Amino acid sequence: MAKVMIEVTNSIKMLARETTGNSSTPVVDVLSKVRRDALNIVEDMWRAGEVGDDVFVMAARIFQDSTKAEILLNFSNLRIQKAYLDEEMKHL
Repeated sequence: MAKVMIEVTNSIKMLARETTGNSSTPVVDVLSKVRRDALNIVEDMWRAGEVGDDVFVMAARIFQDSTKAEILLNFSNLRIQKAYLDEEMKHL
């Protein structure tokens, strides 16, 4: 599960970089859109049977909470991302 979430996180970072190129869009709006898009990606994967319920619930918990999403997105090290996600899984 952590591997899937890390892949989604990396995709989100790329999306955020592309989206912030539009200087007329406030950064807060960009981050909200990126979080919504990330959750939609995981939901599509869940509907297709590519990830389980636990991944979908974890994504909802993280990406709907701006603080948790920001923490995850700011970790550049995969090992730290995985440790953070593993810790979050304990609270499911």
